[in-house]
Amino acid sequence: MKNMKKIIISGGHFVLLNGEPVINEGTLVSFLFAVDFYIKKRNDGYNVSLSVLINDIGEVCGKSFCSIFDKQPFNRENFLLPKEYIEVLNENELTPESVLIFWEKHVKNRAKKFLRRKVKEGYPFLEKVDALYCKHNSGREIPISRKMIHDKYGSPACLLIMAFFTKEQERLGFNESFNFYYIGPAGGAITTLFALRSLDKFVLLNKV
Repeated sequence: MKNMKKIIISGGHFVLLNGEPVINEGTLVSFLFAVDFYIKKRNDGYNVSLSVLINDIGEVCGKSFCSIFDKQPFNRENFLLPKEYIEVLNENELTPESVLIFWEKHVKNRAKKFLRRKVKEGYPFLEKVDALYCKHNSGREIPISRKMIHDKYGSPACLLIMAFFTKEQERLGFNESFNFYYIGPAGGAITTLFALRSLDKFVLLNKV
């Protein structure tokens, strides 16, 4: 191995509705990026793993609120990757078993516990109509949770969930991660966010 540090590469994040994966061109492209990058790093002799984050709570958040579309019970044990993903794996001589699956419900619950603890500790969140925010050193207000009816803490916002996604990767012993996310169309083109996490740093590298 060129480098003994453990690297994880993730892409293809999608949501499950009624137990079925919702795949679009953007999510598939982000999975393709992750697979291509995984193969390159593996062939270069790195200790690398491939993964996907799956939203198994059927919740989608907009700019000002979160909506839950799916409350049906879901059995993770019987889950199979979408056929589109399996085709990509087969084309690259990889197996579904080689993909480590992270479940967003688990990651979100860890983020929610952190949020509750910080609120109780008196962390100076900025409470607004739409969400709780924290203030970055740059002066930027970063959304931490989106307001939800009957829940004073709200639903952890995407940035907090992604932060705990990388924390979960770290908990499993990975030292560095490369995460590809589909963030929606921009000017008619697919825009994928490419982020690197190394130790305690989370850096936006590029948009492709």
